[in-house]
Amino acid sequence: MKNLCFFRPKFSPIPVLLWLVACATFANLSVFLMTGCKKQSDDLSPTLSKFEQLAGDFVAKAALPLKLTGATLEEEVPKDSLALVARRIVEEMAFLKADSPLAKPSVYKVRDQHLPSATIDGYVAGFLANGFLQEGDYLVRFDWKTNTGLEFFTLGTMAPDGTPRFEPILHFNGIETSDSTAATDRDWTWGPWSRTIENGFGCDCVEVEWTVKIVTSPDGCNITDPGPHVEITKQVSNCWGWEQQTTKGEILWCNPQEDCQCSVQPSAFGEDCIKWAVVTYVATGASEVKVEAGAGGEYKGIKLESKVSFDAGRCGSEATYETIKNLCAKSGSKHN
Repeated sequence: MKNLCFFRPKFSPIPVLLWLVACATFANLSVFLMTGCKKQSDDLSPTLSKFEQLAGDFVAKAALPLKLTGATLEEEVPKDSLALVARRIVEEMAFLKADSPLAKPSVYKVRDQHLPSATIDGYVAGFLANGFLQEGDYLVRFDWKTNTGLEFFTLGTMAPDGTPRFEPILHFNGIETSDSTAATDRDWTWGPWSRTIENGFGCDCVEVEWTVKIVTSPDGCNITDPGPHVEITKQVSNCWGWEQQTTKGEILWCNPQEDCQCSVQPSAFGEDCIKWAVVTYVATGASEVKVEAGAGGEYKGIKLESKVSFDAGRCGSEATYETIKNLCAKSGSKHN
């Protein structure tokens, strides 16, 4: 009878050791790869430095009564949450109010004003339509402090590459720049003048252009053409939530001049002059500019063609920008 024998391989520790070493190596490599991926992901997050610098520079240049105390990068906005996040940003929009440059500023937020839902919906739609929040953008929290110690925060948006998109303090406030060419002899033409109001993102939110022209007598003493002598050739608002209305006016006066007989005051020696004004009224947010049909206005003693005022909203801001100059028949614009 044959004995049935089975082959039983002998146990060797070497393969097991090699297997354990391989597992340990793989585990260490996995940890390294996970740590490396996390670090790489962190490095790819956008930096706030550009946005913080922009905000700080603008607030200082615009002489706003507040300062930025901090900025925090929050979550990346998912594609399916754009409308929801846009509503959060709109509700946290803040506007500064002060009765005078020396008065204490107050801060009004949209969420505190109990606005109709339809009004908020309109703001959200406009916000998204203007591209202030897009897929992949980041939400940013800004902490502010007024010069009287009042603290509040706003929400803004930033593109994946760190480009600032929106923040209400920067968007709804502006800095004016004005420029002109000199008045040219002999029938004086002064301009074109330009007024630009630029917000904190470098957008020309208001653009106004005008010229000033008078026709003078052969001796250069009198203004012979009838007014108005100021012509506004352009006035537009270009930014979401901004509204403007520009008007003009002038008055005649007599500048002493020994070799001239003033037509404004026939008994006096002098040249004819006009004092002219171009005034731009700007409202942002819920505030509006009102123009009274068929009515003239007055600004610092100068009669204006239109009567313009503000329908001031607590969730908005108002500002007035002026240019007031003199143009004389003989001496031009030397008397300002």
